[in-house]
Amino acid sequence: MDIQEACLEKSEQHLDLWISVQGTNDSSVLSKASAAAQGYFRDAFIQHFVCRAVRRSPLINRGYYVRWRAVDHCVRRFLQTTDRCPRRQILSLGAGFDSLFFRLHADALLDRTSVFELDFPDVAHRKAFLIQSNIFSEYYLLPSNKQTADTLSPFW
Repeated sequence: MDIQEACLEKSEQHLDLWISVQGTNDSSVLSKASAAAQGYFRDAFIQHFVCRAVRRSPLINRGYYVRWRAVDHCVRRFLQTTDRCPRRQILSLGAGFDSLFFRLHADALLDRTSVFELDFPDVAHRKAFLIQSNIFSEYYLLPSNKQTADTLSPFW
């Protein structure tokens, strides 16, 4: 095998890995929607990121409840702790179809806060498309002030 073939093979392996990592978003959002639908936690927004409801096993639902609760608790605690700061930032790496921004926005907790969600371009574009094409975005994404408008750009 020459260098060019080896590089091509390595490139294909990386592409396969990226595709499988991006696929975890689709599985994850279905599991979150299942846990929310079964009453493990309240999330009025997650349903807008799934095409169909899937019921996961109680063990999966409990696992997603623990993760959801931990992230929610930590972010809300951060916002409480930094309440007197003039500006705050939340950076969500591998955000996928997470609804954290919408939940915090609905609870009016994002004053002076910029939220950045980072993910693979394909995942980010699919999320932006779902938000733009969904009726809930008309209510929840109307910029009530400049900060909210800044938070929502550049994708929506």
